[in-house]
Amino acid sequence: PVFVYFSPYQRSNDTMRWMLKSGKSAPKPLNIFGVREDSRLRDGDIGRFADVEELNQCLKERESYGKFFYRFPHGESGADVCDRVSSFLDAFQREKEGFPPNTTVLLVTHGLTIRMLVKRWFHLNVSTFHTMTSPPPGRCV
Repeated sequence: PVFVYFSPYQRSNDTMRWMLKSGKSAPKPLNIFGVREDSRLRDGDIGRFADVEELNQCLKERESYGKFFYRFPHGESGADVCDRVSSFLDAFQREKEGFPPNTTVLLVTHGLTIRMLVKRWFHLNVSTFHTMTSPPPGRCV
């Protein structure tokens, strides 16, 4: 059995629908018993910028400040995303108790969110998080 959680962003929704369509036509179709959108799996919000120069200045500041703690103007810090992911994982731990045995859970989300999920699941520290890179778009982890 498979349960799918996905980000509300369109690119995740498109990926999730493609995966579900492919899974149904696989030699051994997936036994999907649940699909749920969860806003806590959305990508990190880098805010809104008037121009590329302003964005580049913020990216430069973030490098010297640290990707985990730097908060973009009108956006989020990595720590904010980590808090969202922690909330998702807490709810997931309770919810999975009702899943059938041997359920596979599929998360369709974004690079920063994936890195935070790994950080939280394995109880990694911020220094280790800073060494991590996002997987290429559309890849399975």
